[in-house]
Amino acid sequence: MLFLCKADRMKGRPRKPILLHRMEGTYQPSRHAYRVHEPQPPGELAGAAPPRWLTVRQKRLWRDILERAPKGVLRLADLEAFAGYVLHIDIMIETAKKQAQLALVDSDGKPSPYLRLLRQTAEVMSKLQAELGFTPVARTRLGGSQAAADPFGTRLGLEVIEPDGTRHRYDGGRASNG
Repeated sequence: MLFLCKADRMKGRPRKPILLHRMEGTYQPSRHAYRVHEPQPPGELAGAAPPRWLTVRQKRLWRDILERAPKGVLRLADLEAFAGYVLHIDIMIETAKKQAQLALVDSDGKPSPYLRLLRQTAEVMSKLQAELGFTPVARTRLGGSQAAADPFGTRLGLEVIEPDGTRHRYDGGRASNG
């Protein structure tokens, strides 16, 4: 049995991996240099074949979801978590099919047992989606090359209105004045 003292438990929110800091453009050597030896998982999951123990439909789901996943984020070390996500999607599909054949509430006023399973599956899927970067909020944390390359939003199509009333497209201050 393993006993942890109070000091062994992590406090606060979990640290963001250095890889994500670099992807977001938020890596600062002055703040993060002591963590440069953080373990980096090898290989991308994008090229990995689905596990053999998945069913044919689950393997199709695997390929489809992996194709739509944020690029460069999932690593081979995430294989089991991603497989768990695929399994929960399959459970959600099957449960929704079964529930579609039943009433939400039976004649005694009891809710369908499939509703509970759908809720539980949705909760697990939600957690896995956040961990794997599949939600809009999780994707904002990943940043992106456009955000790092264009911090002032020059691609937003902003216009500058000069004191004389003339307008021109904002170019991020790269054009010469005059």
